[in-house]
Amino acid sequence: MISMVIAVSLTVAVSGAFELAYRQKIYPGIALAQVSLGNLTVEQASQKLAAKLIPQPLILVWGTSSWTISPQTIRLEYDPGQSAQLAYLVGRQGPLWSTTATKLQAFSQGQVVNPVFSWQENRLQEAIASVSGQINIPAREPEVQIDQ
Repeated sequence: MISMVIAVSLTVAVSGAFELAYRQKIYPGIALAQVSLGNLTVEQASQKLAAKLIPQPLILVWGTSSWTISPQTIRLEYDPGQSAQLAYLVGRQGPLWSTTATKLQAFSQGQVVNPVFSWQENRLQEAIASVSGQINIPAREPEVQIDQ
């Protein structure tokens, strides 16, 4: 009985110390777009992401042809602040058993967070329509053949 009380007390103490150490910081093992964010505040992570996340062109491929859509064409923008906030929330939402498992997984194996980005839908549709106009494949009615 005493060993069980000691084990529980030790677990609570270690967990409390961990939470205190990362009270305002992103947990270790959290990364976004191959940028490690562990042990950073949301503000520090946001600044780090702003320097590293640069919108890349979209490349559409069909067969041997490819088309490039520039980030400026569709107004593609990353939101480093919102992305950093999502990284901070990893392991902080949900039931205790779930958040504990998430923290352990992040610490031991790493946890990847997807970046938050936005674009103008109408401009993306226009760019895709322009590409689709260059791919002119006439529709073919389906055929059914029964061999006896």
